[in-house]
Amino acid sequence: AAACLLSGYARPELMDSDHKRLFPLELHTVLETILQEDKSIKDGDILFEGENDFINKENELIPVTLRLIAVMDTQHKSVLGIIHDIRDLKDLEARLALSQARYKSIVENVNETIMMLDKEGKVLFINKTGEHLLEKERKLLLGAKFRDYICESELPVLEDILAGKYNDIR
Repeated sequence: AAACLLSGYARPELMDSDHKRLFPLELHTVLETILQEDKSIKDGDILFEGENDFINKENELIPVTLRLIAVMDTQHKSVLGIIHDIRDLKDLEARLALSQARYKSIVENVNETIMMLDKEGKVLFINKTGEHLLEKERKLLLGAKFRDYICESELPVLEDILAGKYNDIR
């Protein structure tokens, strides 16, 4: 039933069809190998595993994860295909990439210094503005102790921040 929904074909159409039209050309050689007299392939061998495109009845490419497994006995050779529709995953990945690009653009282009320190005060992240303010390249700042870049009189405030004294301030 799931294969019918994904493909757009009725069950009899799928059972009687030329399966070559369901997958891109590069997978055809895998299917042909198992159907030929290849003695190196054994029952249960994974013939293919990864992302690929599935071609539905309307010739739309649908991103899927695909696992092809050899199923053999003394009289029959076939391929078991396990297919997962990953359109939603691909959509989420695209939206996440866009969101990350927007976030990076905001953080990198704001006129305020944004940085992240670990509990020891080492710089984990600093934006371009902070890089310019401290007049150091980012690669030199990352992993460096921030206390080395602030004046002595500000050290107690930094220590309080690192100790979590201001975590409850809203």
